[in-house]
Order: sequence, then C-alpha cells, then structure tokens
Amino acid sequence: MKSLVAALAVALGSFLLAHVLFARLGQRSLAWRERLGALVATLESRCPAQLRQAMRRRLDEAGRPPLLDERRLFAATAALLVLALVASIGAAAGLASPALPVALSIGAAAPWFWLVEKGRARKEAIARELPFVLDLFALALESGTDLLGALARVSERLRPGALRDELVHALRELRLARPKREVFADLAVRTGSPELSRMVAVVLQADRMGAPLAESLRLLAEQILQERFLLAEKKAAQAPVKMLLPLVAFIFPAVFVVLFAPIALTLLRG
Repeated sequence: MKSLVAALAVALGSFLLAHVLFARLGQRSLAWRERLGALVATLESRCPAQLRQAMRRRLDEAGRPPLLDERRLFAATAALLVLALVASIGAAAGLASPALPVALSIGAAAPWFWLVEKGRARKEAIARELPFVLDLFALALESGTDLLGALARVSERLRPGALRDELVHALRELRLARPKREVFADLAVRTGSPELSRMVAVVLQADRMGAPLAESLRLLAEQILQERFLLAEKKAAQAPVKMLLPLVAFIFPAVFVVLFAPIALTLLRG
C-alpha cells in the first residue's frame, strides 16, 4: 500500500514537473521552446487523427483551461506513458516496484479524467442556466431587438459562468462578420451540450424559414425545464436503491453490534 501511494505521488509529481518544465522552457529560452515544440509537434502529427480530435473535443468541452492545451496535454501524457513503459521493464527485472508503472499510467490518464469531469460540470451548468437565458432572449426579441442585439443584452445580464463565456465568444465572432450559421454551429459543437444544440437548431431553423423566434425559444425553455424536472424525479426515485449498499455494508452491522453485543457478553459470562 505504501509503495502504491509513493508511486502515485511520483506519477503526479512527474506530470506536474513535465507541465512546469514545458512552461518554463517556453518562457525562458526561445531555442529550447522551438526545439521542444518541434519535437512535440512531430510526435503529435504522427498520432492518430481520432486521438487529436478527442484531445481538442475534451479541451473545448472543458472550456479550454488556460494552463492546458493540446500540445501540453499530449507532451505530458506521452512522457508519462514512456516512463510507465520503462518502469514496467524495470519492474519485470526486479529493479522497480510493480506499483510504479501502474501509478504512472494512472498519472497519464488523470488529466483526461479531469477534463471529462470538468466538461460534464460545464454541460450541467449550461443546462441549468439555459431556460432562464431563453426567456431573456425571447423578451429581448419581443421588444424589437435583432438577434445580435438580443445576444449582447443577454450576455450583459448573465453572471460569470460557462454559458456567459460561450455566448460572449459567439457574440465576438458575429461582430467580426463571421456567418451566423457557422458561429452557432461551432457553439453547439464546442460545448457538447445537448440543450444548447437544440437552441442552436431552433435559431437556425427560424432564421432559415423566417419563423418567429421568440415563441420557439419560449417553448424550448418550457421543454427543457420539464425534462430537468423529470430527471430530478428520476434521480430522487433512484436514491433509495443507491443507499441500499451503504446501509447493508456499514449501518446494519453497527446496529447489529449494538443490539447483540450485550447479549453475547452476557452469554459468555454466564
């Protein structure tokens, strides 16, 4: 157990060290930055296109963390996997603990799990705020504002968060005269949110057919609210089933000890 904990600490330290060294070398030495960047770019270009797309998608859904990009993620993951391979050879030869390659592999996968969890949290935050945003959109459109003006007014009234960041990003691209269809399509793909994808589909369909957008947005807001209410009811119904295992594993044994321990002690003494 101690060896596994130590190996996990080594894996985490290796990932942080690789990340810090990549950043430090990039800041202090242009020559090192160019060499290291060229090496990483060469290795990255040879990895499967599906892996590169997965990295880009995970980073987009996680909101593009400022200290983590495709190159750093690939460099740290590749370095830890190489170390895991070397540690596996050392463990097979009896020169290293068998827990070390396992821990290094976990360290290589850790940023991916973190990105997945962060992306899930952002999607949940977007789904939670979207009905309110759709109502604001509808009010702004009904007051005579065009889509660009409504997007600007809604972005100003939202509190800082994932949805506000994405809407501000879309507004910035629209003001740069990028086609509306491309901006909203990228918004849906970038976030990976099903609810936001439905909003984009409604906006683009109304723009293509000339239909009133405000009414469609209100209907979509009601649908999303109803779906979230049903989802909350479903989770509440599943709660007793999920609590059964902790009850059986932890609470029931303690209750039995409290109830039957005095009886057992009395019988042993008698």
